[in-house]
Amino acid sequence: MMKICSQDVKRSALILLMINSFCAFSQIPHDIIYVVGCFENGTSEVQYEFDSEEMLYMDFDKSDIVYTVPGIFVDDPSTMFDHMNVFTNANKGKNLCVAMLQYLKNEENNPPEEKDALFGHALLHCQFTSPDDFVYLGQLFFNKVLQLQYNSTLGKYTGYTEKTKDIAEGLNKNPKFIKEEKKHELKCKNHIAMFFDVFLKPGDCVY
Repeated sequence: MMKICSQDVKRSALILLMINSFCAFSQIPHDIIYVVGCFENGTSEVQYEFDSEEMLYMDFDKSDIVYTVPGIFVDDPSTMFDHMNVFTNANKGKNLCVAMLQYLKNEENNPPEEKDALFGHALLHCQFTSPDDFVYLGQLFFNKVLQLQYNSTLGKYTGYTEKTKDIAEGLNKNPKFIKEEKKHELKCKNHIAMFFDVFLKPGDCVY
């Protein structure tokens, strides 16, 4: 008859507890966010976050990408993003943000008197619990107020002011813009797979 050491039982129980806790973590909602923000005075910011933790940000003064991914996860964080044209896309995002801010300023009935108070930003969300269970949101804000949103579950834009309701209606009728959002949705899914591989590793979970 095989004898089982109590110490081995305790060790096995601890390992199972750790695995179950880790697997439970991989099933809770997570959020990848790409943030593009700009002030009217020319100041801009672009950063990438995972569950509210900064992964990287742009240093436009030095034309550089600053990675803030904890070293415990990956030795060279640039390898995670080297296929994404991060800096080129950040510059495009910054220019679009400035143009968007100027447009929203012109449409504002009562714009703030202080010039530096004008702030526009866009958030691209990938909210997920697994690589196949996710929603992509593209959100546009003016002075921290949500103006316009694309929701992949609905498959359309929604406006939250009288002006942006008209804009949303026009965008929804234009296949070009919907197609572009579908591309963002696919990128979202690809990014989720990458983050699962680096941070969550669902393959380690056995149910």
